[in-house]
Amino acid sequence: MAAGTAAVVATSWPLELAEELLAAVRRNDTNWLRTDGVFVALPAYRIYLDERAPHLAWPEVLDLARTYGLPVHEAASLELAVRTALPLATTSPALLSAAASAAVPVFTP
Repeated sequence: MAAGTAAVVATSWPLELAEELLAAVRRNDTNWLRTDGVFVALPAYRIYLDERAPHLAWPEVLDLARTYGLPVHEAASLELAVRTALPLATTSPALLSAAASAAVPVFTP
């Protein structure tokens, strides 16, 4: 995503990002300096939290989780892409498979 472009993310995304970066440091895939750099760079992007998502946890998100065998947080991202007709940005194999089955376009940088 180029600086200045916009993205809409599930409300759980900031926590998921922090969790993934923490896990990467713990696996020695990166270091604290690089992860801090991610958070410093984020304001250059227009990232909007989807405020409707918490109200759609049931039945929409839960139905997608059941249908595609996804964790709820991944189903929330799929639901957002379906509802907004925006491409889905993910590297999760399960979510990519669900997106293909649901005919949801996938973002490619």
